[in-house]
Order: sequence, then C-alpha cells, then structure tokens
Amino acid sequence: MSRMSGAERQARAKRRLLCFGLIGLVSFSTSCSNQLPKAAPITKSGDASADQASEVSKTKAGTDYGSKSGDNSSADNGGTPSPMPNPSSGDMTAGDESPSRPEPITGSPSGEEELQAGQAFKNGFYSIRNFYTEKCLIVRDQKRDVGAEYVQGPCDSPTARFQISFMDGKYYRLHNHATQLAMQIKSQLALSEARIDQDEYRARNHQKWVLEPHAGGFVFIKPALNEALCLDVGFGSKENNAFIQLWKDCSAPGQKWVMIELN
Repeated sequence: MSRMSGAERQARAKRRLLCFGLIGLVSFSTSCSNQLPKAAPITKSGDASADQASEVSKTKAGTDYGSKSGDNSSADNGGTPSPMPNPSSGDMTAGDESPSRPEPITGSPSGEEELQAGQAFKNGFYSIRNFYTEKCLIVRDQKRDVGAEYVQGPCDSPTARFQISFMDGKYYRLHNHATQLAMQIKSQLALSEARIDQDEYRARNHQKWVLEPHAGGFVFIKPALNEALCLDVGFGSKENNAFIQLWKDCSAPGQKWVMIELN
C-alpha cells in the first residue's frame, strides 16, 4: 500500500468534517420543526362565514323542542332529557316560541237582553191567553194559509205559540211560530168588530200591535191604527173556536189577555 501525501490527508479530513456538519444540520432542522406550532389552514372569508352560519343553524335546530336525533337534554336538569311540549295537549308555557292558541269563547256574548225604552215584554216566544176564558189565541183549524182567521182554543195547540218582536219604540209584531205568518186586521181597517187573520209580514200598520200592561197582571192588545180599540173574544164566549175581533170600550172581561213566556 502506498502512503498518502500530506496534502491528500488534509483533503480527506476536510471532506469528513463537511459530511459530519451536514449530518448535524439535518438533525437540528428536524428537531426544531417538531417543536414549532403547526400553522392553521388558510381559508377564504366567505367559507368561514358559511361554516359559522352552518354551526349556528345546527345549534338552533337542536334547541327547538329538541333535535331530530332526540338530543333534548338540558343543563338545568343535570342532563336528563326533558319531555317535548305537546301543543295539542295545552302544556305550552309562556316561554315557548310557538304561537299561543286562542282560548275558546264560552257563554252568551250579549248576556241578558235589556228592554228598550217603552218595551214592556222582551223579544221571545209567548202564548197569549185570555184572562177571562182561560183559552189562547190560535188559528182556526190550525191552518197555515194566508187569510186563516184567529179564534180562541186550547193553549197546547201548535198555533198558540207566538214570537213577538218590539219595534219602532212602541209596537210589537205578533208572528205565529207554526204558520210563519203575522197576526193582522183582516180588513186592514181599524174598526169595531173587524176580524183578525194572518198574512205575510210587510211592516204595515195593520200588522203592528200595542201591548198595554195593567196592574192586574193582564194586558190590553190594541191595534197601532187605533188605540181606542182592543182585541176581544166575540160575545165574551168561553167556547172553543169563538172568533176574535176588535171592540170599542176596552173594559170587558173578554178583552184582557195574559202574556205567558215560553222556552
């Protein structure tokens, strides 16, 4: 083996130092990179806003009566799931975001009917019974026809039921509930001995009546056309089917009537 010269030995030593230096530098770089914090990934501002909106949406969806997955736990009850409110059962509280249901309205909105000035009897259903004969105003043979006359008869007759309505501050309409026709003066003339029949109501004066109450518990029934006349049972008869008419001098027993309110 040949000996190396001094120059060769120096060159070889320099190469070794260089190799050892490079190895140390690589080791140091690796160690430092492991200790440095990792940089967060760079995202666009629009993507970050979208992510935040998505997270807010997920959070809100989980708080409205519990999420779809059933995660409705609460921090106030120690993590125990709270029962979801049932709107149909009426267990919604004041803090719920859902609209409240209106309470059902009960009772009559108008309450007890108040009488108007000059009104002696409230609107409603009545039978009209003669104070003297104790029989009621009915339609002869219970006819439903226009022009059928009024007579007196049993108070349990279907045509003994009237619906009265106060009007014009003084008068009443006497509407037969069974026939659906109004009681009126047959001749349309307010004369003594004029008969009484029924017809369609047309708000004519011969279809309007005054109910004049008296202390004895009875009323005089007078036509609006002539208040000097009164409704009367012909000849003061106590028989069924006795005709009804107008008569002067309101003082006879057959001219007194009692208004009996019906349900």
